[in-house]
Amino acid sequence: MTGTIAEQIEELSLSQSNSTEPELSEELTVLKAIYPEIQLLNNNKALSLDLPIIPEECIELRLTKEGSTKPLKVVSSKHTTGLSFYAELPISKDNYVLTASWVSPETISIFRTHLNQIIQVNIDDGTQDTSLYEIIDYLKIDLSTLPENLSLICQNYKIDTDSEEYFNQVSNMFSAAKLENFSNSRFSCSICLENQIGSKGVILPGCDHTFCNACLSAYFDNIINQDDVLKLQCPDCPIETFSGLGAMSLSKLRALMFGREFPKHILVHIGLPEASITKYTTLVTNSIFEKIQIHYPFASSLCPRCETWIVREDLDDKLVQCRHCKYNYCVFCEHSWHGDFNACGKKMNSVPDEVVIEILENIENVTLREKYESKYGKRTLAAYISDFQAELAFKDYLDDSDDIVRCPSCSMAISKTDGCNRMKCTSCTNSFCYLCLEILENTNPYVHYTTQQGSPCRGRLFEGLLGAD
Repeated sequence: MTGTIAEQIEELSLSQSNSTEPELSEELTVLKAIYPEIQLLNNNKALSLDLPIIPEECIELRLTKEGSTKPLKVVSSKHTTGLSFYAELPISKDNYVLTASWVSPETISIFRTHLNQIIQVNIDDGTQDTSLYEIIDYLKIDLSTLPENLSLICQNYKIDTDSEEYFNQVSNMFSAAKLENFSNSRFSCSICLENQIGSKGVILPGCDHTFCNACLSAYFDNIINQDDVLKLQCPDCPIETFSGLGAMSLSKLRALMFGREFPKHILVHIGLPEASITKYTTLVTNSIFEKIQIHYPFASSLCPRCETWIVREDLDDKLVQCRHCKYNYCVFCEHSWHGDFNACGKKMNSVPDEVVIEILENIENVTLREKYESKYGKRTLAAYISDFQAELAFKDYLDDSDDIVRCPSCSMAISKTDGCNRMKCTSCTNSFCYLCLEILENTNPYVHYTTQQGSPCRGRLFEGLLGAD
């Protein structure tokens, strides 16, 4: 059976609408007496039941990356949402739905197999009337508490995933389940120190410190208005300092920085104004990426069209594809994508010359080179070193040449074979003096050779010209 939960339930309701089976009123009466939390629906022709999952230990959720031995993110909780069970009556193998937002379809299939076995055994024994009781008993007692059943959901109380979307989904579920449990208790606010019912407050994930919604909302709103969003955290916990970031690997730095983003559902829960939440989301995203860019300049890019931050996995790939506006552009010049073999225009991002010089001065230091390769990309760094060396060689050639100069405006190499000393660059179209390399006024470049006060080139317009005195 496929489709959303609502679609599955609607399908079951339609399939049973013409059923002539008698109502199981006596069985339902007994079940309702034993399990009063059962909800009877559709004139006692269907029932639903929410089933808590109660682990004996904290369930640990880990975001992993292929090839890495350490998880990128870890959260743990003893609070989970349970399973939801819906069935049309009388129950059979194909008229019930068992769901849980965070349990895999494969695991749900295993549980359904066991339920179908219960139904089949009762059919074979002619005791169909007891099927529903045995199923509810299994769901309420065995499935939600026995370690061997919990191990099907999370092996050794651990859930590993490489999907950040699934990680965030389950992490938010843990937090929401903890909040729901907290709402039925009483707590003392760490700010105003008043004792209140849990429904008027919040328990923060990770530290379990408690605050009333009004106090925490006012505290957070003040921080956001000061634009210091990386300090938005639990008021009772020490403020985290960002030290040693340059020594971290890119994956570890990303995990640390993205872990600083406060869960949005908590901000909504405490009643923070929507405008403040929007401002916080924008500011914290910019702050996180800017921090990462200090140490890994090419690890992310701000789309020049829509200003959306983009995470770059392959630092050697010049092509950047914006997931938001679909713009394809070059990471170096930030112009529309021009292909791998076409030169960039004016570059906006580059490897600093001092980094290249440091590598060339320590050419035998493999550790140093690997450090910068992880920062800028192996092929990218090699290309910049090669270009830098070629530039040095060309500069030496220019220094030794008597007839080649660089345009003082755009650095284009220009050779003079004949003519006067007023030069016009074919690249940037600026005029300059061949003798002193001063940029000349395009409207009247010859004043430099005639009436310009202090000009070292007065009367030298044709100096060096063949045939000139």
